[in-house]
Amino acid sequence: MATLFLRIGAWYLRTRWAQWAALAALVASAWMLTLGIPLVEPFNPYRIDVDVYRIGGLMMLEGRSLYGEIPPTEIGVGLPFTYPPIAAVFFTVFAVMPLAWASYLLSVATVAATVAVIALVLRAVTDLRGAALAAVTVAASAVLLWLDPVHQSLDFGQVNSLLMLAVVLDVVVGRGRWWRGGFTGLAIAIKLTPAVFLAFFLVRRDWRALGVALASFALWTGIGFLVRPADSLQYWSETLTDTGRIGMPGYASNQSLNGFIHRIAGDDVSGLWWFLGCAVVGLFVLALIHRLGEREVAGMTAMGLYALFASPVSWSHHWVWMVPTVILMLHLGVRRGGVAPWAWLAVGAVTLFHGPQWWWAYEGDAAYHWAWWQQILGNAWLWLLLAAYAILWVYGGSRSRSSTEHG
Repeated sequence: MATLFLRIGAWYLRTRWAQWAALAALVASAWMLTLGIPLVEPFNPYRIDVDVYRIGGLMMLEGRSLYGEIPPTEIGVGLPFTYPPIAAVFFTVFAVMPLAWASYLLSVATVAATVAVIALVLRAVTDLRGAALAAVTVAASAVLLWLDPVHQSLDFGQVNSLLMLAVVLDVVVGRGRWWRGGFTGLAIAIKLTPAVFLAFFLVRRDWRALGVALASFALWTGIGFLVRPADSLQYWSETLTDTGRIGMPGYASNQSLNGFIHRIAGDDVSGLWWFLGCAVVGLFVLALIHRLGEREVAGMTAMGLYALFASPVSWSHHWVWMVPTVILMLHLGVRRGGVAPWAWLAVGAVTLFHGPQWWWAYEGDAAYHWAWWQQILGNAWLWLLLAAYAILWVYGGSRSRSSTEHG
C-alpha cells in the first residue's frame, strides 16, 4: 500500500494537469461547502452559530447582559451565548455587518484556517517544501474539507478550525520563538477547551511557552473583565460550569466519552465513570506525549484529541482535530508501513465523511434507545480516537524523530 501511494504521489508531483485538477477540485469544494451545491443544495448563507455570535456582539455593543435574556436567532430559535465576554468583543465584527456577510466571512476564514493547518502539518511531518508542499496541500485540502467535522463546522458557522490553527501556529511556527504560547492563550480565553494544551507545554517542559500561554490567557480575560466586569464574573463563576446551557449530553452528535456514557446508561448516570475514564486516558496521553519526544505535531494532535475525548460535550463539528490525525496516520502508513495506519484510514474513510451517528434515527433522545450494535457504530469517532492513540504509541515512539516528524 505504501509503495502504491508513493508512486501515485510521485506521478501527481510531476504531472501538471493533475495539479491543476486538484486546484480546481479545491476551489469547487470550498465553493460548495460555503455556498451550497448547485441543483442539489440551495445557496443559503445562514449559519445558526454565526447568528448567535452576532447576537453576542450586538449585546456587547448595546451594553446588555450576555447571559441573561437575549434575542432569538433569525429563524426564531432561542439559544444562549456560551462564550466568555472577550469572545463577544471579537464577535462585534459580525454585529456591524449583515448576517449573510458575517456567515460568508466566517466560512471563508474556516476554509482558509483548515488549509493552513493542513499545510503546516504537512510541512512539519514530511520533507515537502515549496511547490511540492503547495501541490500536496491543495490535493489534501480538496479531500479533507469534506470530512464531516469540517463540513458541519462550516454548516453551523463554528470557530473550531480557527482555534485549532491558533494552537498549530504556536506548536509548528512558534517553535523556539519568544511568542510561542500566545495564540494558545488567546484560544483558551475565547473557549476554555484548548486549556488542555497547557499540559502539552508542561510535559514538554517548555516553561516559556507555558508562561506565555498563561500570560496571554490572563491578558485577554482581563480585557474581558475591564470591558464587562459583571458578565465576566458571571461567566467564570456560573455560566462556565452550567453544561445544561449547551444541550442534551446523550444527543447523537456528542461523540465524547461523556456522550457515550449518557447514551448507554441514561442521564442519571454518576459522573464518576466519566471522571475515571478521563483520568486513565489523560495519564496515558501525558505518557504518550513524553514518549513521542521531539515529535511535537504528533503530541499536539494527541492532546487535541484528548480535548474531544474529555469534554462533557464534543459535538460532531468540534472534531476538526481529525484533520491532522488523518495526515499523521497517512504519514505513518507511508513511512513505516504495517497494517494499523492503513486500517485506521480505511475505517476513517467510511466513518469520517458521514458519521455513523447519522446513519439511523438521531433526533432528540433517539440515541438513548439505540441497539447495542448501533451504540458501537454510532460512537465510531470515539473508537477511532482511541485507535489513533494506540497507533501513535506503537509507531511514534520506537524510532528516531524522523519516524513521524521532520523540521
